[in-house]
Amino acid sequence: MKITKNLTRFFILLLISGFANAQGILPSWMRRDSGAVDAQVISPPSKNKELVDQKQPEIPKLIVDITSLEVAANGETTITINKGAQSASIASVTANGVELGGFTEKSKSIRRYLPNGKTSIAFEVTDEYGQKFSKVLSFDRAASITQQKPDAIPKLVARVTSSDMASNGEVLITITNESVENKIASLTVNGFELGGFSDKSKSIKRYMPVGKTNLSFELMDEYGQKFTQNLSFDRATPVGTDQFAQMPVQVVTQDSQIPQLLPPTNKKVAALVIGNSNYVISPLLNPKNDATDVANKLEAMGYKVRRVIDGDRRTMLKNLAAFREEAEKADVGFVYYAGHGVQVGGVNYILPIDFNLESGMASIQFDGIAVNQMLENFVPTETKLAFLDACRDNPLSRSLSKTRGGSTSGLAAMDAVSGTLISFSTKDGSVAQDGNGRNSPYTKALLTHLGDQVDVSVMLRRVRQKVIDETQGKQVPWDYGSLVGDELVLGGRKATK
Repeated sequence: MKITKNLTRFFILLLISGFANAQGILPSWMRRDSGAVDAQVISPPSKNKELVDQKQPEIPKLIVDITSLEVAANGETTITINKGAQSASIASVTANGVELGGFTEKSKSIRRYLPNGKTSIAFEVTDEYGQKFSKVLSFDRAASITQQKPDAIPKLVARVTSSDMASNGEVLITITNESVENKIASLTVNGFELGGFSDKSKSIKRYMPVGKTNLSFELMDEYGQKFTQNLSFDRATPVGTDQFAQMPVQVVTQDSQIPQLLPPTNKKVAALVIGNSNYVISPLLNPKNDATDVANKLEAMGYKVRRVIDGDRRTMLKNLAAFREEAEKADVGFVYYAGHGVQVGGVNYILPIDFNLESGMASIQFDGIAVNQMLENFVPTETKLAFLDACRDNPLSRSLSKTRGGSTSGLAAMDAVSGTLISFSTKDGSVAQDGNGRNSPYTKALLTHLGDQVDVSVMLRRVRQKVIDETQGKQVPWDYGSLVGDELVLGGRKATK
């Protein structure tokens, strides 16, 4: 009986030890094959391993759609940028390289007033993960207006008249809309867009140069109907003088024969100087030197200068916007540009260093900056001075002149609005020399006479003469201007710290 009980206990202990060994709860001296088990002891999983094993969240795909409303008669349209419901926040929106900021909402709306004709706006949208979306919207304001024709279109009736010319060449031109219902959506003078108007008339003051001048007016109403009229003027040269001689430059006394210089201007001058040399296509040697030297000269004359050297389109627009704020409180806006410049369809463009010709001349209109729009939108001063040392004679200018449907040689003549003086380094339709030394012939002459204590119009006459002499008459600087008021003397000031 005792043996039976001992056998029963032995088998019970054997069963318990087998179960315990399988569960790993016996001490090592009681386990079977303990040596092999001890060699394979497994550590508990670490926290880092748990994080690695976790599945990383997927980056939400950037889904964007950009739409626009129909263009109104005044050129207004609303552009809406919509992002997908699951897309991340938008960190940046740019339109033609201009930063418009980001947004976290489902959409962002932008109002734009489009000029007459065809316009393209390139959008680039970037989300918080750096994913990008691009789209180009194209508009044709004239075509949009003609599509809005009602069944019965009221006829556009208008007339353009001018006052008698004053002795200083001033005339007042009045454009009258004699239509019953029509509104003027666009007014151009010699191809220069002046905008539309809803009143019955619009008046423009012009200062005519000596000699014959023709102005071509074109009006377009909200239905796309056009009215054209030309006005001709002939300002006679005063006997024994020229168009600038009415301004006293130097007064010489018979006793001392010492010239009495004009006092320097006490007006506040804001200056912007741009020089582009390092072009991706057809680089130039001197513009960066020209711009640097002009900026240094102006600063030595006591003026504050914003300078841009080798600017791409985004850099140029950013500095133009900053200059506009700086010039808000100034009386005179001084803009100097050296680099590539071309005309397309009678419109002059200055070119950033990153422009390209992949799309032919259309890319110039997209990548370039129109001179007339630059002066109108970014130079808010009462008096505007622009010095353009562009249209350098180089392989690019010669190839552009042969480009299909595009540019002609040199810059186009400009219709300077009242209070504006524009100086070209050479006559419209011609190309300028880049120069063999540090500076171009035009900038070299400008640096020589910029500090002269004479009226700016006389200073530019001296610049013209010096360039003609240096180039043996091959290059003739040209001015377009209608400055008003008293003499404007940039030289004679002393720099202040």
